[in-house]
Amino acid sequence: MTETSLNAPISTGPTVDAGPLSDAGRARMVELADQAGVRRIHMLGWRDLDDDEAGGSEVHASTVAALWAVVLAVPALAAVDEAIRNGGVHLDVPEGWTKFDRADKPAATDPRTLLVVGTKGARAIESECLVASYRVPADGAVVVVVGWRESVGTTGLLPLGALKLRRETFACYPGRGAVAQVTRGGKDFQVSVMVGDRADARTVAQALAVARSFALAPRP
Repeated sequence: MTETSLNAPISTGPTVDAGPLSDAGRARMVELADQAGVRRIHMLGWRDLDDDEAGGSEVHASTVAALWAVVLAVPALAAVDEAIRNGGVHLDVPEGWTKFDRADKPAATDPRTLLVVGTKGARAIESECLVASYRVPADGAVVVVVGWRESVGTTGLLPLGALKLRRETFACYPGRGAVAQVTRGGKDFQVSVMVGDRADARTVAQALAVARSFALAPRP
């Protein structure tokens, strides 16, 4: 590389406003980063100083860095505020989440709903489905824990660590949902997540964190 090229003025090209990422976009980034286990990133800038048109990535570098800062900070906002127990199981929930009444399903004795938590506005509704018997606020989320009295051999393929939001996960809920099936203490459990279409990145991160906090409640 010549001294001339080092001292030559650097053309950064036109300034481009990448625009803000939508709430849905941020929520998707949080979800993907969470699934991949991304906790930190390294950014490297490189430019061919002999190319007058180089440097395009620098135009958006600050925007990309700002977005990643938000994505990696959001899970930390899901700090535990309260431990909620019912039906022999336990969930850790952040501020703004509460336990609410389970939908009555007298015929559904096995499996049965053990614990339901959600954001403001969530409540039980009439439904033919056990998991989707709850109103999910458009900007909120609900987590439902269902348990069998004995192990029925349905667990193993859907671990808590692999929770992934998909549409139409549940027959009676068309929105985004995720499900895990685990065995604890010789019994099988299903942990289900339902998220509203306008839920932001923080709510998505909280919902997944609440579901992954599932554990058997300690005996008194």
